[in-house]
Amino acid sequence: QALKMGAKSVSLSGSGEPLLCRHLFDLIDYIRGLGMSVVIFTNGTLIDPDIAGRLIERHVIVYFKLYSLIPEVFDCMTGRPNAYQWVNYPCEINPEKRIRKIPSGLKALLDAQQKAGLSGLVKTETLVTKMNIHSIADVALFCKETGVAFYLETPVFKGKAIENYAHIAVGAEEYKTLYDQLAAILGQNYMDEARKACCS
Repeated sequence: QALKMGAKSVSLSGSGEPLLCRHLFDLIDYIRGLGMSVVIFTNGTLIDPDIAGRLIERHVIVYFKLYSLIPEVFDCMTGRPNAYQWVNYPCEINPEKRIRKIPSGLKALLDAQQKAGLSGLVKTETLVTKMNIHSIADVALFCKETGVAFYLETPVFKGKAIENYAHIAVGAEEYKTLYDQLAAILGQNYMDEARKACCS
């Protein structure tokens, strides 16, 4: 029905982790069979090389929630210790390479995308909170170094977010500082284009 109404893409997201769905790949195959693109937002904890390969070979656009490149900050935001296995990943920095520590699921996706000779399928999304705002600029730099799209998300204050407002909410001055840091890394044109989006 959505296809008949002109929809071109289906986002498999919502309140929960899409990779927990037993029929996820059946859904993806059905949607792709209709000629529509598929987008998922994932915390990445279930992604291994097999899952990554299956997503990439189906041309699924995957938003990996990359809150920080500091494991302790990531654990704080996910609410559990050792939420991710951190592995080495080489980043191009002309004319040298440097090694970054990233979640293993993200590396699996990037490796699968490179192996398939594709680009633009792996993206990151970062939630802005008091817990990670000091490390977001480094996530943006990593994305620039690896050619991965970088997106920001602001908290929706419902449920537990309201209860923890003081630990989550970021003030205007902190947002301004972050904006200036990101503009210096990603360029003012990037920031201007981001502001043109329907939800600026």
